[in-house]
Amino acid sequence: MRTQRTNSELLAVKNPELLTHLESQRRYLLRVHLGQGPPPCPACGRLQYPWEAAGLTIDTYDIGSGAAAYHCVGCGIAMTEGLGFFGGEYFWQRATVAKEQA
Repeated sequence: MRTQRTNSELLAVKNPELLTHLESQRRYLLRVHLGQGPPPCPACGRLQYPWEAAGLTIDTYDIGSGAAAYHCVGCGIAMTEGLGFFGGEYFWQRATVAKEQA
């Protein structure tokens, strides 16, 4: 039984035909993030990748899981990822806090 490849290992694979369908999708999303570069924080402008804003490394970040809580490493505001209208380009936006119901 093969163990799951780390994100670094996925990015280093020379022959993409060796990847499973799921690994190919993960690799594509990682390359989109890395190729675009880190977007700036909407409050302080500090550039940061999703794994940095989640307090993780690239290898411990579970891309696409939606489980991470993102905070700017510069100013600490809570953030969520946004996706451009036509897709592909992502950005940070301030996280909205749900109001407690009385």
